[in-house]
Amino acid sequence: MMNRKKCVIYLTAAVMLFCAGCGSQKEKQTDAGDKKEASQPAETGNQDESKTKPEKDADTLSKANDIAAIYRFELDGHTYQLPFPVSELEENGWTLREGDAGQTMEGMSYIITSMTDANGSSVRLNVVNLTDQEQQLKDCEIGGIMIYAKGASNVRFQTADGISLSSTPADIKKTYGTDEPVFSESTSQDDTTTIWYKFYKGQTDDLRMPSVDSIQSDEDTLSFIVDKNQKLTGIELQYFGSTQ
Repeated sequence: MMNRKKCVIYLTAAVMLFCAGCGSQKEKQTDAGDKKEASQPAETGNQDESKTKPEKDADTLSKANDIAAIYRFELDGHTYQLPFPVSELEENGWTLREGDAGQTMEGMSYIITSMTDANGSSVRLNVVNLTDQEQQLKDCEIGGIMIYAKGASNVRFQTADGISLSSTPADIKKTYGTDEPVFSESTSQDDTTTIWYKFYKGQTDDLRMPSVDSIQSDEDTLSFIVDKNQKLTGIELQYFGSTQ
């Protein structure tokens, strides 16, 4: 009888030791799991936002208003936005060349003329009549302006993005980029380089003065003329405004 009691006691003790060992092993596994989870970096809200945040549109000049802003410039302290009336330049001291002052223009036509300031500096202009009616030249609009170092060395001129005749080709490309088909560049036989930007897509690549059709198709051209010494000698802006 005594032996049976001893066996029961020994068996009970063995079971208790086994259970205690299992509990200890489970605690070790749980601790290890906790440590493993703690070692992994927690996901933050910023990481989630970076995954779901849309990328910035690469074409920042897709809207007509964006393009129009490029054709804003400063001339001798006055700001102009192409196209604008010839009379605005007259009010600020510029005079049409002799023979053009009293001229009239037929509807949907253009001429190339120039204006001179009190210091003798001159700028070339592309003047357009965008109406169907005949108008005095002074009442028509300037759709293009050309500034050349040879005739406008004393003129203070810069584009809306700060490019002037003292800028470099690198400045121009950094400002407006080199993405095709907006950007193009060519060099002539005398090593003069022309850098062109045409921000409206789908227009022709030629640089002819506008016909009625091109006026209606929102043609725009921003060009820079660079001599063989990499000096900027001319800036040309041509923009007729959106007809959309």
